[in-house]
Amino acid sequence: VSNLVNAKSYVLTVTTGVTDDAGNGIAANYQLNFATDGTPPTVSSSSITDNKGDVGLNPSITILFSKALALSSVGNSTVQLAAVSDPSTSIPLSATVLSDHKTISVKAVPNLVKATSYLLTITTGVTDEIGNGLALPYLLHFSTDGTPPAVVSTTTDTDGLNALVNTAITVTFNEPVDPLTLTTDSFTLSSLFGPVSGIVTVTSDKLKAVFR
Repeated sequence: VSNLVNAKSYVLTVTTGVTDDAGNGIAANYQLNFATDGTPPTVSSSSITDNKGDVGLNPSITILFSKALALSSVGNSTVQLAAVSDPSTSIPLSATVLSDHKTISVKAVPNLVKATSYLLTITTGVTDEIGNGLALPYLLHFSTDGTPPAVVSTTTDTDGLNALVNTAITVTFNEPVDPLTLTTDSFTLSSLFGPVSGIVTVTSDKLKAVFR
C-alpha cells in the first residue's frame, strides 16, 4: 500500500464480492471513512522566554513541540540563528532532536557576543513525522548579558579592624564570574609595607572569590 497523503480524507470500501469459504457474500458494502493528520506541530515551550535578556554567551536552548518531529526536517536550513543587527549572516549552530522526538536542542558553535541581540528562527520546513509543517515560522528573540559583575559583600568591612592575621578574605559577586579572570593580578592585597602574597580560589558556583 502506498503511503497516504497528510490532511486528506479517504474511504475504505469492502464490497459484497467478499465471501466466506461457502460462498456467502457480505450483506452490504462496508465503508470506513477516515482522514489523515493535517494538524501542524506547534511550540509548547522553550527553555528561555521570548525577549529574554542576560543570556549567557554559550547557551543551550531547547524548544518543545506538541508532536513528534521528522528528524530529517531539522537542520541548519530550518533552524537559524543571527544577530538582529546582521540578520542576513547565519551563525553556525548545532540543532538536534532529542530522544523524545519532540524537543529541538540548539547550541551556537562559537560563543555569542556579549550585549548583543539575537533572533532564533525555526522555519516552516520543520515538520511532524507525516509531513505537516509549522503553520508559521517560530521566532525567539533574546540578548546576551551586558551587565558587568559587582561586589555585593566581603568577609570584613572596607576599613575593618582587628581581622585575624591568617584570615581568608572572601568576596561575593552578584553573578557568576569567569574563574580565569580572577588571578593575583586582578585580585590583590596590599599594605603599607607592600603587596601581600596569596592564592585566589573561586567557589564552584563562581559567585565567591577567596584570597588566602
